[in-house]
Amino acid sequence: MKASGSQLSNSPSFLIVPYSEDGASLESKTVSVDDLTPAHVEYFSKRFQHLTDDLELPLEATLPGESELRFRICSVIDGAYVTYYFQDRVVLSALLLNGSDDEIETELMEIFRFLTIDEGDSEDPTEEEIESLLNNSTQFEFAEFTERPAVFEIPYHEQGEEKQFETALKMNRSLAAAFFAIERES
Repeated sequence: MKASGSQLSNSPSFLIVPYSEDGASLESKTVSVDDLTPAHVEYFSKRFQHLTDDLELPLEATLPGESELRFRICSVIDGAYVTYYFQDRVVLSALLLNGSDDEIETELMEIFRFLTIDEGDSEDPTEEEIESLLNNSTQFEFAEFTERPAVFEIPYHEQGEEKQFETALKMNRSLAAAFFAIERES
């Protein structure tokens, strides 16, 4: 897998599915890569140029032009989850799915969903506890949306952090465009 610096995206658009903090999906929309700030997409494309089939992630860095907003991306070949921090507090989490491997994608959706739903009651939950939580919850039903590529966004900001949250949203879409542009080997 290689990041392509000259090509902003293999897909001219992708689906955005926002969620409320309590796990309800809100109105989805399609975002065109042409509507994003090219310099931001290029920033993330350059950050991803070192990627190989081994996926040398997680990657953590400061967002361009921001001193207190950071992101952390953990990835597999066909998907990733990203967390955005403001002063060490999460303001946004996102799941990015490319859609080229159903088995990996399903596993990534379940892991992200569990991390989003779990209230941290046990440090090392058993497979049965994880399965029970996922089966008994109607929150964050990512599998309802099958269009790919897709980005699922979950807000965690508090009052007074609206500006940071909006910046994280904008940057997340540029990061997604760069991630979806990575050339993947078949």
